[in-house]
Amino acid sequence: MVLTINLIDWDGKALLRTLQVEPADTVQELKETIEKELGIPKWSQILYVINEDSMIEISSVGLCGVLGDEGYPIEVTVQRRDEATALVLQEMWETCKIDSAVPRWYREQEEATRGEAAIAMEVLLRAGECLKDMSEELKDNDTVVLQAVQKDGMALEFASSNMKKVRQVVMTAVCQKGMALQFADDRWKDSPSIVKAAMTNDRRAKEFAKVDPKHKDAAEPVPNQEPDQVFQVMGLMGYHCTLSAELKTPLGELKEMIEKETSIPKWEQKLLFLGREVRTADEFKNVDKNFPIILMLVNRNEDVAEKLKELEACPGGSSVVNWLGKQSEDYQSNYDVVMEAVARTGEALKHAAKELKRNKDVVMVALKTYGSALAFASLDLQKDKEVVLAAVMHTGGALEYASADLKQDKQVVLAAIRQDTAAIQFAPMAVQQDPDIQRAVGGQDQGCVRACGCVIS
Repeated sequence: MVLTINLIDWDGKALLRTLQVEPADTVQELKETIEKELGIPKWSQILYVINEDSMIEISSVGLCGVLGDEGYPIEVTVQRRDEATALVLQEMWETCKIDSAVPRWYREQEEATRGEAAIAMEVLLRAGECLKDMSEELKDNDTVVLQAVQKDGMALEFASSNMKKVRQVVMTAVCQKGMALQFADDRWKDSPSIVKAAMTNDRRAKEFAKVDPKHKDAAEPVPNQEPDQVFQVMGLMGYHCTLSAELKTPLGELKEMIEKETSIPKWEQKLLFLGREVRTADEFKNVDKNFPIILMLVNRNEDVAEKLKELEACPGGSSVVNWLGKQSEDYQSNYDVVMEAVARTGEALKHAAKELKRNKDVVMVALKTYGSALAFASLDLQKDKEVVLAAVMHTGGALEYASADLKQDKQVVLAAIRQDTAAIQFAPMAVQQDPDIQRAVGGQDQGCVRACGCVIS
């Protein structure tokens, strides 16, 4: 699973390079790759995503997964920093070979340098404790403080008293280092959700708590199912919010929580986890609960968001199919709209544009709810064994739409008849007569001879 990034020149006219990156690669690693390809030092780079007619600056924090998903190439352009800032950052990188050397280097800088937000944000990428030596103005800046506590939760000690009262700052700090609870404003030491997040990270944080998060008389009401997972939401511009919720929380409710924290309408939210769009809470079931889930939030355009709002109002599978069938070609070829539709019911694939019927990700999502959607997939995908297996394991009869070669594949045929013995009628005669196939059918349905007329002795 990779993301394709097209590097465009600053005028937006020429393609400079095409890069392949992993969603889990950091933005800093992307900058290092750009340095190798274009010769622009990483400390001189300011990166922007080209989004329709605008450009959005990419935060130096976070993972490349925030830039987009693997559905489409991502256009990125590079601007050079002003020379004075670039020289300071160059000195940091060349002088401080290891992160532990950064605090001393920063402490020795002039006061004016330590008051520069652009420099502070880059420094905090390497050492959160540098917040200690920043100006009072920066210690009271939520963006700067959040950067610091994401890197080192204990940096909360050096934040302003105002910042220690901000729930998102405290939640982020205790998720990173549970013992940071000691530096939080007292109101949060009495918060079950904050205390629970801190104790999940480090049991010793209980020493600074003023409430037992499981106690019935806790200051905040505690639901029967105590929140047990921390979600950190990042965007192109950096940090958005931190949430505490149950792993099984429906995705719609999670988006509503994000909307309350960020004011981004849930219809405009595209949440990515490890580079792939999150479609159900089931995608989190195997995560380690001791670590926050990092979600990347990509804003959809308003027109697509409005269409997704219409789609959610469709009550059932057939209404979704009819809805997509009535949309314009622009929306039938829109990756996000079609993905949402086929996730509701795979039968909607029949109304998708040809290029999306050739998209393996779209087809595989459709097959999860409707195996016979294989009938609408491109001929190339009907020849793809992984795709056909997914189809027949859901609906044995989907074997009818597999390529001629795969209808002769014993593994595919066995998977189909294990789901539905009648599917054997779509296999060639030679395959029907295979002893393993006969045993599989005979062991499941002795009535198959009468049902489909195949040659089972």
